[in-house]
Amino acid sequence: MGKIFQSVKSVFEKNQNPARADAMQAYMRDQFVFLGLAAPTRRVLQKDIFAQYKKYDWPQIEDFMSECWAQDAREYKYAAMDYAALFQKKYTPDQIPFFEQIIGDQPWWDTVDMISAGLAGKTLLRYPELVGPTAMKWIKMEPFWYPRSAVILQLFFRDQTDFKLLKKLILMTRDSREFFLNKAAGWALRQYSKTNHEAVSDFLSETRLHPLTVREASKYLS
Repeated sequence: MGKIFQSVKSVFEKNQNPARADAMQAYMRDQFVFLGLAAPTRRVLQKDIFAQYKKYDWPQIEDFMSECWAQDAREYKYAAMDYAALFQKKYTPDQIPFFEQIIGDQPWWDTVDMISAGLAGKTLLRYPELVGPTAMKWIKMEPFWYPRSAVILQLFFRDQTDFKLLKKLILMTRDSREFFLNKAAGWALRQYSKTNHEAVSDFLSETRLHPLTVREASKYLS
């Protein structure tokens, strides 16, 4: 057991709140176990621990994330992503296979979005030549969380968004009945509409898309 994980596990277990855990579990459709640690509480508990391990060490980060992912309680995964995010600017394409693997491990929006648009997406923003190949790989993978990841991969790219690629990905998934996939398409378009209002508006007016996608995409459009 790694030192970071051992410390996090100890402080999390001492502060768990079973009464709150029931509500958190219900919110996530009773799919996962929780310790009952609200996000602000969890961040306070882990802050001093993370401060002791501020030097970038990918093997240590990977081990910590793997140990957290092996736990039932969902808060460990949140802690893992928070710690990994501290080193966002250090990552290279070498880390993408691990992020890809962990996207599909006990997936739900609470982990998938942070890893795909956050850890993986913000890394690939510095390697634009790899955005297309990665997205086109994920769009064809199962479960549907990978296509969702492909669609929101550029969520934080702003004016560096490859809109042609985004449209292609959305068109490849527009006939899906999966709620989380159609919502992701709308989310990605809505986000890009902040940068290029006209391009998104034109795409919506010219293209047959799922109603949920259109509704989500139109929130910032007049």
